[in-house]
Amino acid sequence: ERNSSSTEKLSPEEAATIIQAHYRGYRTRRQTKKLKKETMDANEAELEKAATKIQATFKGYKVRKEVKSKDEEKQDEAEPPNAVEEAVDIDLDDPNVEKAATKIQATFRGYKTRKEITKENE
Repeated sequence: ERNSSSTEKLSPEEAATIIQAHYRGYRTRRQTKKLKKETMDANEAELEKAATKIQATFKGYKVRKEVKSKDEEKQDEAEPPNAVEEAVDIDLDDPNVEKAATKIQATFRGYKTRKEITKENE
């Protein structure tokens, strides 16, 4: 076996073989590094494309959500408030309120009676 001591003299053939082996190793490492870089570049391009698609989809979703929210706000502003939603402050001890309630009840009872009579006559 060959001793790797620097004091040992090599024949030209052995020196050439060692140089060739080192060069082949260097060339192979360089090719491997280049292939890895190309593969990474291709993967990076795919990742970039996928990220762009995800971002575009999310931005579209966000814009649609904002538009929907604004439309609902406009709709809420345009609609008149329901009678149920309005807060009514009625003083039940007020005599005018009692008169109005009595009048409403009398009118409804008259309507109901007339409707029943019309139904019986048919």
